[in-house]
Amino acid sequence: MTRLRSIAIAGGGVDAWLSAACLLRALDGQGYAITVVEVAGCDEPAGAAEAGLAPLRAFHALLSLPESMVLEAADGARCMGSRMEGFGLAGDFILPYGEAGTRINGVAFHHYIGWLTAQGRAASLDDYNLAVQIARSGRFQPPSQAIGSVRATYTYGLNLDLAGYARLLKSLCLHKGVRRVDARAISVTESGLACDGQAVAADLILDATGPRRLVSQGFRPAGPPLQCRWETEAQRPSLLNTVTRRAGGYRMTLPLGRRTATAVIGEAVEGPSLTLQPGCLDAAWQGRIIAVGQAAGVSEPLGASRLHWLQAGLTRLLALFPDRNLYPSLAAEYNRLMRDTWDRQRDAGLAFRAVDAPDGDWPESLKRRLIQFRSRGHVVQYDEDVFSEQDWVNLFFGLGWRPERFDPLVLSQDEAMVRRTLDGMRAAVQKAVSEAAA
Repeated sequence: MTRLRSIAIAGGGVDAWLSAACLLRALDGQGYAITVVEVAGCDEPAGAAEAGLAPLRAFHALLSLPESMVLEAADGARCMGSRMEGFGLAGDFILPYGEAGTRINGVAFHHYIGWLTAQGRAASLDDYNLAVQIARSGRFQPPSQAIGSVRATYTYGLNLDLAGYARLLKSLCLHKGVRRVDARAISVTESGLACDGQAVAADLILDATGPRRLVSQGFRPAGPPLQCRWETEAQRPSLLNTVTRRAGGYRMTLPLGRRTATAVIGEAVEGPSLTLQPGCLDAAWQGRIIAVGQAAGVSEPLGASRLHWLQAGLTRLLALFPDRNLYPSLAAEYNRLMRDTWDRQRDAGLAFRAVDAPDGDWPESLKRRLIQFRSRGHVVQYDEDVFSEQDWVNLFFGLGWRPERFDPLVLSQDEAMVRRTLDGMRAAVQKAVSEAAA
């Protein structure tokens, strides 16, 4: 095995510097030379923010990044989900980072909600979801790690100012020895990169240039281009992001530590805006070049997290990390995993639109999800799914879809036991909320 000697990361912003931080941590002390070529125009847009999902916090822990440091540097704020306005058939709803109830004798909890409804009893998933109740109260409580605790049924994400987050990552990487080169223009050479006439040697190149991409061959667009305009408003503290449907698109409002960031997104947006073309590369790994982050693909923000997509690519790169032979089998597996991940993110975004036309011409994977849930409340899960089973249940119930029937195994349970269990779950949520408010 002939080990890689040098790695160049071309681009800028979070995509480049989180990639550098990840490689630095994984390859620490092994003698790899890591260079970030900061390309003009690849910085984060002014005012842009991102809702990082819960797995990003675990990623920070692997990188030895204290949460307090990230929150301070990136004007961050904790988030427990999103308030969705104008999307549901039955009104607005909260899409939480948490579970509603627990399985009873192996049967998923939402089937018992269907059973209660069939009996004429008012029943709501939200009554059993501690994340929803805490978010409504506005009093953040860290989740518990204790098995069986009701406070272990939820988690939280981080809203981050992207420019501040990138500066933090850049500072840490430079302090630990990552080399930085400025470039107005770059090109790929046999030995690495040419940057304004300067040669940067690289056995492996990570493309973090965003939608401009070093290699655009094989990009498959998905839907029309979207426009995105970022706005900054006064701070409005909240544990929830807000997504508001509007004609031709939506507004995403993300509370931060010292301000509120709002993205206006749609096919036509007034004023200065960025263009986002949803889609992904069929082959994010081509030869010596591996596209990461937005260079590998762009998903509609409604159903995906840009940071989660970047993290997915970096995690898989480390799992399939090559030597200088760059075996095609590794690239083929990486590309398969990234295509599948992008497709799963696409399904999550399209599900919000499918509420208006559930029998529309949707991708086969989403059709199967819709048919199975509407028929009997079954949640179809695929490899590389971004949403968990509970996330899909929360989304479908929030959008106003109810299964036509519940799991017949519910009827095999002792009814008195089921009622006691449901009452106990609801009481545990109410008690936890009261304790949080005390």
